[in-house]
Amino acid sequence: MVNVYLDRKFAAIATKAVSRPDVQSVFPALPESAMCGWEVGFDTTGMKPGAHEIVVQARSRDGATRDVGIVPIVVAQ
Repeated sequence: MVNVYLDRKFAAIATKAVSRPDVQSVFPALPESAMCGWEVGFDTTGMKPGAHEIVVQARSRDGATRDVGIVPIVVAQ
């Protein structure tokens, strides 16, 4: 599972099983490598202009979590 947080608040669960032919080309022996991607979208219409932060957190099947990316964004006026 991939959870996404916006400004430290839960925002979405990412869609999994997105095509990743680049990963499959590097790891062809892994059975799920072709569909290991994920994606998420945000509607920034109601967000306050300025700096914000997106945190992506992966959760394993046994419940362990790890932040895998922190991305600063700027919402224009």
